Amino acid sequence: MKFRAALYFQTSALLLLGVGFLALAATGKIDLPSILGFTAAYLTYFYRSWKNLPELLSPQRTALFSKIYIVVFLLDMLWLSHSFVTAAIHLLIFIQILKFLSDKKDKDYFYLILLAFMELLAAAAMTISAWFLIAFLVFLGLVISTLVSFEIKRSQEKVARREMERAKEFPRPQRATSNGASGFSGTLAAVSGILMAGIIGAASLIFFALPRVEGGFFSRLNSPTQSITGFSSTVHFGDVASIQKSMATVMRVQVEGDPRILRGIKWRGIALDRFEGNTWYRTLGAGERRLARGASGVYSVPPDVVAPPHQIVQYHVVLEPLSTDVLFAASRARTIFAQARIRVDPAFSLATEYHPNARLRYDVTSDIGVPSPSALRNATGPTPSEIQRSYLQLPQLDDRIAPLTRQVTAREHNAYDRAKSVEQYLRENYAYTLNLPPVDSPDPIATFLFQTRRGHCEYFAASMVLMLRTLDIPSRLINGFQTGDYNAVGKDYIIREADAHSWVEAYFPGIGWVEFDPTPSTATPQPALAFLNHYLDALELFWINWVVGYDTFHQEVLFQDVQHRAISAHRWALRSWENFTRKLSNWMRGFLLTSHVPWKQPRWIEKIGRVTRVVLSSVAAILLIVSGFRYWRRRRRRLAPLPNMVAEEFLIWLKALARKGHVKSPGQTPREFCDSIADPAIGGLARQITDAYNHLRFSPAGLGPASFQSFQTQLRWAVKQIR
Repeated sequence: MKFRAALYFQTSALLLLGVGFLALAATGKIDLPSILGFTAAYLTYFYRSWKNLPELLSPQRTALFSKIYIVVFLLDMLWLSHSFVTAAIHLLIFIQILKFLSDKKDKDYFYLILLAFMELLAAAAMTISAWFLIAFLVFLGLVISTLVSFEIKRSQEKVARREMERAKEFPRPQRATSNGASGFSGTLAAVSGILMAGIIGAASLIFFALPRVEGGFFSRLNSPTQSITGFSSTVHFGDVASIQKSMATVMRVQVEGDPRILRGIKWRGIALDRFEGNTWYRTLGAGERRLARGASGVYSVPPDVVAPPHQIVQYHVVLEPLSTDVLFAASRARTIFAQARIRVDPAFSLATEYHPNARLRYDVTSDIGVPSPSALRNATGPTPSEIQRSYLQLPQLDDRIAPLTRQVTAREHNAYDRAKSVEQYLRENYAYTLNLPPVDSPDPIATFLFQTRRGHCEYFAASMVLMLRTLDIPSRLINGFQTGDYNAVGKDYIIREADAHSWVEAYFPGIGWVEFDPTPSTATPQPALAFLNHYLDALELFWINWVVGYDTFHQEVLFQDVQHRAISAHRWALRSWENFTRKLSNWMRGFLLTSHVPWKQPRWIEKIGRVTRVVLSSVAAILLIVSGFRYWRRRRRRLAPLPNMVAEEFLIWLKALARKGHVKSPGQTPREFCDSIADPAIGGLARQITDAYNHLRFSPAGLGPASFQSFQTQLRWAVKQIR
């Protein structure tokens, strides 16, 4: 007879083994034969257990196969997989298959559970996907359910054996017995769920509270490197287009403030300056230099010469493991905060020495301001010799390209209008397509302009660069990505390989490099079930930021947020209590002072009324005393202000600036943040408030009632000015 606990235990253990292997297979690093072998053995085990059939392998055959596989393991490690880790995973799967097909006792089930747990550990070492989080939670629930049901099963079997032994000694009439309560499965599942919730809650508290350490033992095994073309020192025609048909995620971007500020922005990657045949080259890569990290851990990028207006935006980037060391940023990066060494070349292309092995998270401040057309039309002055030398190079061109360019720009009288005419001409007279044969023409630009008249973004951008250079306008080709798809669930931009793009930057004396995009507008294809993908992507972003990438910085941000919320809740409770006591005092004062009534009352009602008034008067007196004490304590705090009160007032000022789009980076000091504000009016107010804050906060001798009240009045006035 099988008890309900035994059936429940076997079902739970079977599901547990399946989830453990699925977590390992979801990493994408398990070969097809291993998946098929495990699946066949798993289904065989399920079917034979359901039919209550004997096992296929005897203990002798199991031992024989185990000895043979020792030789197979060595061959696998040395010649087949060329990897100890892969060979060890194959060994793990083989042991599970043997256990599925051989006789199993209670200890064998524990071996299988242990093997499933080892598979989960291997999956944790090889992936940081949010799918692992789902698999882990399901695995945890099944482990609890399996272990609890095993203990109940063992207890039931022990009681049954005792009953059988007792029945042999003292025979009794057989009675109908139940092998378990009808709601056993549901009750046990509910208990397992409660235990899992408690474990997750306690583990989460410990995880977020423990001090963080840098890096991890398996940090370089976490994610597979994503192969991507078009971002190296040598780029052939078609490299960018080859990845535009893939929907694989390249990076995610979260904006500080209004995310709409980045609509239409492009994520700049690499600048290419020399063209030969059908290949672009980055000849300025030899001039790369490593940026110096500031005292706060922030890299400052040397600014390019760009005329106002300036528009500063801050954002956070999570870059997937790529087969390139290029970093992507919006327009002109100004500062970068990253746990990696960063390099920059003379064309302001950014790169790192760390990224190809793991995901990289970095924070960027960029200037996305665009000079006005009038300023660009009036741009005059000499072009630096190094700009002319690097960005006016022309290969042997088709004789028709220069006359075509002069014809398109014949009516224009300045460099900006000529560039806009070339941009508009390409947009309106040529078609965009990704379905082109491989480039085999010795002059692909001439073929595009005069024969096929259709192509992808590389053709449009390269054509514009060469056409501008025939007009002596310095220009270069930029490879990067378009804005991407905004995810309203995770509040981030998702940039995929399909968003890969090429565009143009042209140089204007006294202003700098300005972006042009001659490619006709095309809609980026959306993945199937986009709304569901948004939820899954938001889950994965949370998993990356707050679990995989949870470091000292995130811990400080989390604790500061908790502290601010606690302070806000405390203030709300104080205000609510004061309002309640004031309203109660007013009501009781009116009730006690109103003793005359227009009708005659019985004496017992008068006595009850007097007692009630005495009781309520006593309560009111107590409440008044408490309120008076609290008022005295608040007044005492105002007469003897503390430094933390100054910090609380300054926090109000930072929140007001954040609402205007000026967000303080965690790595900035108040003075550095103040100097980074481009708006002169707000910057002047910020300097006054910052000077007063630094004086009171870090010079306790100067903190007194008058100085604190003056600082408070000045701050509140400044907040009203910037609304």
